[in-house]
Amino acid sequence: MNELIFPICISIAVLQIAHTYLRFLSFKREMDTESIHRLYWCVALCGVCSCFVYYDILNDLILSTATYKTLLMMGWLPYFLIFLMLIHRHISLHIFVLGMSGIWSFFLYSLSSIILIFFFNDLHYILTTLLFTLMNILLFVLLLPIERRIFSNLLPQDEFFRDKNIGLYIASLPLTIFFAHIIVTTGNTLLSTWEERLSRFYLPLVFLCCYHYVQIAAKQYKDKKILLVDNQQLSHEMVSLVEHRLMLQKNQTMIKKFRQSFLGGYDRLLELIEDKKDEEIRKFLSRQEQKLPSAAIFSYSDSPIINTAVSIYNSRTQKLDIKFSPKINLPAKFSTDENDLSILLSNLLENALQACIKEKEKGQKEAGITLKVQHNGQQCVIAITNPCSTPIDLDGEGLPRATRQGHGIGMVSLKMFMEKYQGYATFTQQNNLVSLFVYWRDHKLC
Repeated sequence: MNELIFPICISIAVLQIAHTYLRFLSFKREMDTESIHRLYWCVALCGVCSCFVYYDILNDLILSTATYKTLLMMGWLPYFLIFLMLIHRHISLHIFVLGMSGIWSFFLYSLSSIILIFFFNDLHYILTTLLFTLMNILLFVLLLPIERRIFSNLLPQDEFFRDKNIGLYIASLPLTIFFAHIIVTTGNTLLSTWEERLSRFYLPLVFLCCYHYVQIAAKQYKDKKILLVDNQQLSHEMVSLVEHRLMLQKNQTMIKKFRQSFLGGYDRLLELIEDKKDEEIRKFLSRQEQKLPSAAIFSYSDSPIINTAVSIYNSRTQKLDIKFSPKINLPAKFSTDENDLSILLSNLLENALQACIKEKEKGQKEAGITLKVQHNGQQCVIAITNPCSTPIDLDGEGLPRATRQGHGIGMVSLKMFMEKYQGYATFTQQNNLVSLFVYWRDHKLC
């Protein structure tokens, strides 16, 4: 029977790789092709090495149920470390996926035990161990459609697990349940009693309850986040409307004064012309040119909403003595909603403005914001640059993470915009200067 030890080692490694595949399904959506290939090779290499390590262990210690269970229970550790190194997601996500896959593997373990006691009860214990492992693999393959459906949609959004109050608690709940049942199964008996086997069948119920609870909690969290963003945007839009109204009133007052001054200056100019005073005419025209006011609302594009949003921040930066350099090149007609784009620009410029204010408080005199909105064919781009000497904490998507309650609305708005228009963004900080680059495709020719 010793010749069956190596097949047992191979079957154990295959079973562990199978459950590693379930964990991979949970992260697959966020991985690129290169990362997937790298993960495949690392897992395959680890599986091959584990076969020889298991063979040495079982040969030295003699195959027993306790040794077999130890290899099953501890074999996940190297694969977990590979996932942590190659899949750069929050550790709570890895813990949650590991716990859910552990609960599922325990369910297959119990089901295999029941089938084995029915049909293969009187075999040699080494042969029983091999058949037990193969039965686990067979059940895994037969239930693969269900497993793919569950684990491919297992994870909610990252922000849910990053929440300090509930994130790690929710993530560790399935793993805690799994470890509690693993402790019960420790011992030198492969086939436990009927009472123990039946009691373990409530694990699928626990599995579904955990999964359903996390999905409901994540949905409520997302709805709350969206509601907060909507409230912030409505408040911001109300402020923008008030500022827009004040600008219009200021423009009307300026136009009225300019009209009166123009009429008076026109009469004066006629008198100088009649008197043929050429030198005084030139001086008069020079003085009038210096009195021409700059418009409070500038025309950056054909969209009045975008013009207003950018003009508001142009006015704010002037009052704060912050240099603002906007360059906007948008077509007359494009499919991106003007309201969405103006809200995004307002939120991003607000973040840049607050960063400049902090830098001025630190003593930096030449704080400035550079804004570029450009189109090229079907590609649309936003680039914003502003000073920031404070190191910024980036999330898993490479965007700034809010460090205080009530902050981070700009990045949430950006993520919603990218999700709606299937775009992406990159954020860099170098030499006390931060740059945000937002790219999306406009389905109509720009």
